[in-house]
Amino acid sequence: MIDWSIEAVSFGNCNCDYGCPCQFERRPTQGNCRGFEVGRIERGHFGGVRLDNLCYLLLYAWPGAVFEGRGTMHAVIDERADEDQRKALATVLYGGETEEAKTHWWVYHAISTTIHAPIFRPIDFEVDIEILTARV
Repeated sequence: MIDWSIEAVSFGNCNCDYGCPCQFERRPTQGNCRGFEVGRIERGHFGGVRLDNLCYLLLYAWPGAVFEGRGTMHAVIDERADEDQRKALATVLYGGETEEAKTHWWVYHAISTTIHAPIFRPIDFEVDIEILTARV
């Protein structure tokens, strides 16, 4: 496997009540799960490809509880990424180049039946860890 590492500031949310019931094998608040995560890589590499300062966004949807599967994933990768960086981020975000169940990206890919090809767009992401706010 290719050696890779990502250190990122990230934020995620879903359409459920606080505490995300699916994390505790309960039914989602709305009967389904719609979630996202966004991150800005502070330091990262995929083999010899640097990933510093790039952003990513993942959109998720499950028709019921996450643990029941049948989900959909879609990655949005920072348009500033060059071709090698795009391939690297798509691999990582879709759970590749890792041992089974070692990342949440691997898990979400494993429980999704629809995986859309990544798209490349500008991502405007601001986060303030001190006051716990984020804007995408």
